[in-house]
Amino acid sequence: MRTIRMSQEERTTSRNFIQQIIDADRAAGKNGGRVHTRFPPEPNGYLHIGHAKSICLNFGLAQEFAGKFNLRFDDTNPTKEEQEYVDSIIDDVRWLGGNWEDRLFYASDYFQQLYDWAIQLIKEGKAYVCDLTAEEMRVHRGTLNEPARIVPIATAPSRTTSIYSSEWRRASFQMELARSARRSIWRRRISTCAIR
Repeated sequence: MRTIRMSQEERTTSRNFIQQIIDADRAAGKNGGRVHTRFPPEPNGYLHIGHAKSICLNFGLAQEFAGKFNLRFDDTNPTKEEQEYVDSIIDDVRWLGGNWEDRLFYASDYFQQLYDWAIQLIKEGKAYVCDLTAEEMRVHRGTLNEPARIVPIATAPSRTTSIYSSEWRRASFQMELARSARRSIWRRRISTCAIR
């Protein structure tokens, strides 16, 4: 097996594609030169090696560019989320060296804003609420040999889709309440852990 050796200069100047993109954005003054990364786990299981890579990458980039790093839980499926997983993820991110300071967020905290944006996109004809069953969705998805089919509601006028969005909102309301209740429990537990 042949060993490839890099000079010290090559090691210090070698940049991966993400670093190159950030370098170019900063040079162009994009976002005022700020770098702000995040790790968005779903609290429905324990972390695996791919998560560890993402944590190290995102926190490492924030450190390298004197930026900020957020820990934001993508808690959009309350039926599969547990406090045990939230606690485990927080412990694992800390163990790997990730420091989000005071920037611990939950996607469900922004449910209303996300909902408002969805309604705006629906009204502008840029989105729709799909009410296909799982089987209908599979049929419309297409295969390697067949192109996907257009979903009928995708071509409906926004006035029709707004009816669906109202039904969607009513159906989503119970999930939102469940998330809010869970969130207040999680916050109390996390605050208690932080005080210790």
